[in-house]
Amino acid sequence: MRTDRHIPGWAQLLIFLLIMFAVIPFIGDVFRKVPLAFFFLLLLCPFLAWCLRSDYLDSSLTDRGYTNVKGLLLGISIAIAFLFFAHYDFIRDHLGRKYLDGYSVHYDNDIDEYGRPYRIADPSTSGFANNTIIYLSQWVMLGLCAGIPFLTWQIAETSVKIAHKRKRQLNKSDAGDGL
Repeated sequence: MRTDRHIPGWAQLLIFLLIMFAVIPFIGDVFRKVPLAFFFLLLLCPFLAWCLRSDYLDSSLTDRGYTNVKGLLLGISIAIAFLFFAHYDFIRDHLGRKYLDGYSVHYDNDIDEYGRPYRIADPSTSGFANNTIIYLSQWVMLGLCAGIPFLTWQIAETSVKIAHKRKRQLNKSDAGDGL
């Protein structure tokens, strides 16, 4: 009978994301108070994934531990990216009022063909350059929300492969020393 039950990495990530999406409404208020802290945490995820290459962690983490940390970093980066994507209007309005001259936004409430209400934002600024910045910010935000988790995944995947390879080589050299 098998005694070690291993939950696959994809299942761990799915469980983490489900928990995060259940907690996001509560985190949203905190996010609106300190979005810069969440931005730095989002940027920290690829760096921490890169730090998995360090041999300092070899004595603390097993192969499965590296995989779990990789999944945790990926889950955190996806959850924070989702927060930024979901709160784009808030971030755009906050930064627009603070840094763009003449920034204003008008919201229209409407109802779609299925009877669901929705809100349309119409931001405007003084000057063509500022309007271009507002337009491009949508694409930059979408790129960050998709790119940072993808970058975290790629870096973590490579880092874990390097760590696994280093541990295998260390185990081979330890086995060779005993002869």
